[in-house]
Amino acid sequence: MRWLALVLVFAGCKKGTLGDPKADPDYHGIELPTADPDEQLNGNLAAGTEITLDWAEQPEVACWPATENDNFEGPHVFFEISKEGFGDIFIEVQPESDVDVSIYTIEFSDEVQEPPNVTGSHRCEASYADVTGSNPGQPEAVELQGFPEKTILLGVSGPSTEDTGTFEVNIWRQEGDFDAE
Repeated sequence: MRWLALVLVFAGCKKGTLGDPKADPDYHGIELPTADPDEQLNGNLAAGTEITLDWAEQPEVACWPATENDNFEGPHVFFEISKEGFGDIFIEVQPESDVDVSIYTIEFSDEVQEPPNVTGSHRCEASYADVTGSNPGQPEAVELQGFPEKTILLGVSGPSTEDTGTFEVNIWRQEGDFDAE
């Protein structure tokens, strides 16, 4: 019975896309806008700093499970992104083909705290390889939905084996209305 289930799973895969991140990127269920990004930034892991990861597993932050720390043990590069009014923000990070990146965002309504010096309760979203090993060249993305004005800290990192490599950050902003009724 187990073999039958595995055969059915693989039979449903698109031919030519399994294992090819460029053909079918996994955005963890996020549908990125099709329009050109509103903002683009560039970075290099070589400009980052390795940091301790204890802050990320604190219940007030809870960015990712500690079992996924391997994805974030390389240098961290930070970008501050402003979010004005209500609406959604989509962020995609596209690394060069041989670079493995993971990303996270932390939302702040007041002073931005750069990890590892994060205290208090903050909303955190992360995107990283869900499988054992790495995913070089695979884009990562997060969606931040409908919250009022905030400053968002975007962290881009990788495993400890990645200490250099360029990447592009694409940001889309979609305005929305808040209806309190």
